[in-house]
Amino acid sequence: MSYPEIGKRVPFDVILPWADLLGEGEDGYIYGLTDPRLNHAVAYIGQTINLLRRYLEHCDPFTPKHESRRIWVLALRDQGQRPGLVLIERPVRSALLAREAYWIGFCRDLGYAWLNRGATTPD
Repeated sequence: MSYPEIGKRVPFDVILPWADLLGEGEDGYIYGLTDPRLNHAVAYIGQTINLLRRYLEHCDPFTPKHESRRIWVLALRDQGQRPGLVLIERPVRSALLAREAYWIGFCRDLGYAWLNRGATTPD
């Protein structure tokens, strides 16, 4: 079984077969949540050491810590949709915060990642 390609959207039903490979190893994940209503534009950039757990937290409207993300998830849910997921990078754990900050800046410069706020901490 192989991981999905970096830079490709990952449908939810594809996540489950390789979920057992997403434990807490040496590497982390930089990912984007995409808005299916906007041709899968990247709405949020995040980092984690467990991609499946983090994605499921984002899809639960009662889990997001920030009101803007909660409202976004609820709006998608009301339309029968959920955030898309794109795997951006697999950096080593020690580089997660720096790489996340890079990708947030990169995406913001292009007009994306509008749901990101300030600096984050590892989860």
